[in-house]
Amino acid sequence: MSAIFGIFGRRAAPVPCTCLAPMARDLASRAPDGTRVVTDGPVGLGNGQNLTTPEAVKDQQPFRHGPTGCTITADIRLDNRGELLEALGCRPDGPVVSDADLALRAWLKWGRACTEHLLGDFALAIWDPRQRAIFAARDHMGMKPFAYFASDEWFAFGSTPLSVVAAPMAPREIYEPRIGDFLLNSETALEGIDRECTFWAGVKRLPPGHSLLANSDNVELCSYWKPTPLSHAGKKTDGDFEAHFREVFDESVKCRLRTDGAAGIMLSGGLDSGSVATTAASHWVGGWPLKTFSAVRDDA
Repeated sequence: MSAIFGIFGRRAAPVPCTCLAPMARDLASRAPDGTRVVTDGPVGLGNGQNLTTPEAVKDQQPFRHGPTGCTITADIRLDNRGELLEALGCRPDGPVVSDADLALRAWLKWGRACTEHLLGDFALAIWDPRQRAIFAARDHMGMKPFAYFASDEWFAFGSTPLSVVAAPMAPREIYEPRIGDFLLNSETALEGIDRECTFWAGVKRLPPGHSLLANSDNVELCSYWKPTPLSHAGKKTDGDFEAHFREVFDESVKCRLRTDGAAGIMLSGGLDSGSVATTAASHWVGGWPLKTFSAVRDDA
């Protein structure tokens, strides 16, 4: 995972780079390939880079679209690149287009409906000076994290709640109900008493399958996806369902093998990770072994 962070002065207050520096320091462990920051009047955006795909190596985030001034910072891996390249009129044999660039082009073409066209793992924020607004979105299952703080004067966001409270304008107050929930209800510790609260008062998580638009007037959340039952049309036997599952599972694993370097698989000892490793090995075409890793407790 890479890192994203930023600050938006909702009352046109300029954002100095010094306000972004403590956020960048908190996210340094997620940015082995360096951190870049850009400012544009009332907004400052940062990207802590972890370049893992061939397209990301050529990426320079935050990325700005010259004609409109729209700027994106994203922690992103898109799995439907072929469909997007075609829909956005990009030549497959043309210049390399990064996943973040594709997401920005999707915003320019479809606006808030762009999330309906993105498939993969992503957390992104786009500054659109034409609307004087920040658009942000989190992937369907919430694999990429996104936290934010909003007041009448400021909107700040980051990949972790702790990076958000590192912003000078964010309060550093503990939210005791969330801590109590974490300690008493281990089964719900990952999501807590609701899908938005964090250990910090005033800092929220953007729920999975949601987007938001923050401008001078309000911060509006929108649910763009919810799980729906799959159609059983054409599937009559156990073999039909098995074949469909294998097709989807196979494609999902292949999408996650798009890498610019070595790949590794964490083996837990269960059927899930073992199935992923077996399927990945059958598709792996890298010039080095596909390595697996396991964690063992000292008292095991």
